Amino acid sequence: MLLVLLLACSDKANESAIDVPTLVFLQPEAGASVTGPDVAFTVVVEDFTLVEPSKHNEGVAEGFIRVSADGTAVLDTGSTQFDLTLAAGGHTIAVELFYTDGDALEPAVSSSLSLTVL
Repeated sequence: MLLVLLLACSDKANESAIDVPTLVFLQPEAGASVTGPDVAFTVVVEDFTLVEPSKHNEGVAEGFIRVSADGTAVLDTGSTQFDLTLAAGGHTIAVELFYTDGDALEPAVSSSLSLTVL
């Protein structure tokens, strides 16, 4: 009987656990030298549904990625793949998850990498 109660409590604990979204770059790799000016990027998002930035669905864990190049927001996208046109030289690219209403997740879910465009 005690085993059944422990298993039931264990299942309830797992159900109440909240999955924390993650966001990481898949390509290019951090520190890479890439041929430009057009550079393709791929990120991986887990536990968060991407939608087009214009869609609004309050209270749901879905939204978009805001892409910044060298500290300036340059793109809002509902896709894990995007291209940026970058001048030759060093750049820092950052991505952050936002809810569809434009609010950032708290705590922030973001990733960044530095690369050199040849």
